[in-house]
Amino acid sequence: MFTNDFIPSDGFYFDDFRVVDYQGDVLSLNDWDTGLDLSIYPNPAKSEVHIRLSEIPETSLQVSIVDLQGRTVMPNRPMTQQQTTLSVSHLAPGLYFVSLGGLESRQVFKLMIE
Repeated sequence: MFTNDFIPSDGFYFDDFRVVDYQGDVLSLNDWDTGLDLSIYPNPAKSEVHIRLSEIPETSLQVSIVDLQGRTVMPNRPMTQQQTTLSVSHLAPGLYFVSLGGLESRQVFKLMIE
């Protein structure tokens, strides 16, 4: 519930805002920790983004990209190796969320496209 008690004098207030994708998965600005040790680079990106895990995943992982409106701009793709490269050249500049996880957990990272 949203009340005027939370609106500062400038009229803007963002706290714990959530993005919900069409499958009902809730994505958040707070990254959910699944224990995955990984890096996403470059960030900001222009044409490609690399996802590198510290070790080969034991379970099947899926990676997807969602925009700020909750639209899936890159549907789930399997990540079965230690590193994968995603083409992001078709994405407009802006902020996106990279979602990586399996059946039991998911981790969300912010990705800026230039």
